[in-house]
Amino acid sequence: MKLIYFLTASIIASAFFVPAVIGFPGIYTDGIVTNAEEKSSRNLLLASIEFGGSTRPKSQENIIWFTKSKFDHTYGFSDGRAYVKDDNVFGYIDKDGRIVMEPQYAWTGSYSEDLKRVQPVKGGKFGYIDKDGKMVIEPVFDEVSDFSEGLAAVIKDKARFYIDKEGKTAFKADYQMVYSFSEGMAVIKDKSFFSGEKFGFINRDGKIAIKPQYDFAWDFSDGLAPVRKGDYFNGTWGYIDKEGKTVIDFKFRSANCFYEGIACVKTTDEKYGYIDKTGKFIIEARFEKGYDFSEGLAAVKINGKWGYIDTTGRIVIQPQFDGVDNFSEGLAIIHENGAEGLYGFIDKEGNVVIEPQFVYAMKFTEGIAAVKQTMSWGFLKNPLIPKKQEETFEQGGQLIGEIKSVNGREIIVGGRNIGERVFMGDKLSIYSGDKLIILRSSFPMQTVTKCVMVSGSLNDIKPGMKVYRYRKVKRTE
Repeated sequence: MKLIYFLTASIIASAFFVPAVIGFPGIYTDGIVTNAEEKSSRNLLLASIEFGGSTRPKSQENIIWFTKSKFDHTYGFSDGRAYVKDDNVFGYIDKDGRIVMEPQYAWTGSYSEDLKRVQPVKGGKFGYIDKDGKMVIEPVFDEVSDFSEGLAAVIKDKARFYIDKEGKTAFKADYQMVYSFSEGMAVIKDKSFFSGEKFGFINRDGKIAIKPQYDFAWDFSDGLAPVRKGDYFNGTWGYIDKEGKTVIDFKFRSANCFYEGIACVKTTDEKYGYIDKTGKFIIEARFEKGYDFSEGLAAVKINGKWGYIDTTGRIVIQPQFDGVDNFSEGLAIIHENGAEGLYGFIDKEGNVVIEPQFVYAMKFTEGIAAVKQTMSWGFLKNPLIPKKQEETFEQGGQLIGEIKSVNGREIIVGGRNIGERVFMGDKLSIYSGDKLIILRSSFPMQTVTKCVMVSGSLNDIKPGMKVYRYRKVKRTE
């Protein structure tokens, strides 16, 4: 579920690196809302492992360095590139470890739909560059967002509007806050004399599709959107369809977006469970906390410890960790024993694959994870063999279909009811030997979707290859 990302001078100047982030929960800027995607690990509460009052040497087993720690900051790979910070300026490396753009920008975001937000001069205007580093949309904006479904929200001279990938104005957006598009709809916040500040939705023509009437709203996902009536502390959540009809009553204390037909909700007695698209509990609300399903597993908290359940509600990794993250490419970040600890990774059987030994870590994306050792950042390769990674997608119900054809840069993926499962901008993955290839859906239809490649080589893609859902971007309030 995608949200727009923005930045402020105070965040840019912060010594603690958060990628572009205006937009941690509850932070908004000048009418454009942002957060740190799963781009940030909102679920992490990471700590160290101690043994009898001392810390033992950490095993280097399964540590496969892509680039050893040497950067001041980074934020992992997206669309085949990772931005890195050195001496307070940002540049980029590719998946061969080469610097494809020397550090030169005061601030930059991650690639989204082949374009990246940049700020050439600290305190200056924002624009967009392509993967070759060429400035394709000049830095003339006061605030900018990532592109989503071909559009990006921007602010210029206090005017809010959406632009296309050529930098042309698509339509004005004269609202207090604007979000990115998801499934053809974007959340907006507006204010009226009679109703005060309320959330609604616009369509890709910029027209009001669902009038502002809710006190908060998430993006559409799987055809439904969670919306709230009432304030943060006492309000209740329900779900609406794209006609604005309430399809699941307002009865939850909080509600997440649907993903593959399942949504995590919190009941009024402060317990977490999981519902289907009719509102029926398929996993009873019995957890202290719960997160969305990812690759077939969801993290849940029981008696103060975190473990994982499958889609039937069965505990598959016993609650034992002080903090965890969602699974990504077959691995999840974990930590133990307090708030001063280290990061490590487990597999879907609960085995520790990489011992906690990093002061910070980000999930694996495109086969690589950013990790921090003491004061500098580097990159690890996913130690799981490609066959094992593919198995995790298969077991997690991520199979979408198969490659039907490759014609130049256009890739056709076919699958049953693919139009109901894949939306514009969703990322898909293919395993070709030992290579992970990432595609982006550009034109989904009922049984096929057109895709473009964002990471990998077209020469490695052949008709008949299995295609898996890779990731849907989500946001938090």
